Amino acid sequence: MYRTLRFVFEKELRQKPYIIIIISALLFLPGDLGNLFAVIFASTILTRELETKNYALISTLPVSKYEIYLSYYIFGASIFLLSKGIYFGITKNNDLKTLMLSLLFFAFFYGLSVLSSIKGLGGIYVPIVIWVIDLFLKSNSVISDYSVVMQKNIFINIISVFLFFASMFIFHFTDSSNYTRSKNKIFTLLGIGIILIIVAWFLFNTLK
Repeated sequence: MYRTLRFVFEKELRQKPYIIIIISALLFLPGDLGNLFAVIFASTILTRELETKNYALISTLPVSKYEIYLSYYIFGASIFLLSKGIYFGITKNNDLKTLMLSLLFFAFFYGLSVLSSIKGLGGIYVPIVIWVIDLFLKSNSVISDYSVVMQKNIFINIISVFLFFASMFIFHFTDSSNYTRSKNKIFTLLGIGIILIIVAWFLFNTLK
């Protein structure tokens, strides 16, 4: 496990240092906008490898899929936790419980993205749809405790943990040839357009 973890950290930091810096900065954004980029990050950290030729190289390593799955989560969660931790420090937020629960939020979308990629739906589209639905949950005081992002309900905590490990189990026993390797370009452009519209809407409301 240590060798796999070291390989993932070295590979990501050497190949994408500027992307990691940009993502870390975007995770600093407050509220729903920061959460949106956290969902995008969690949904692409491993699936972008699965959906390209990069995974063919990774799969040749003498390691189990469990180790690959966990190593990419630990890498992504480390970047996420570091950014959020610094943000909490700057804003003098001492709510350590909320910071720790955010790892469950990250685990939920990470597991969901891997599962949707395995099923041929693309790694990012289903998580974005779930996140948009979650926005409406948070806005309703009656059901806001069931928000996946907020993780205030023990039932949601359990679902997040279950999904994370269920996705790992399915990933381990799924033939790599079933992974989504080429996505429809129109669908991809449509997804990017929706994300840009959401970001623009948040920026407009923030600056208004």
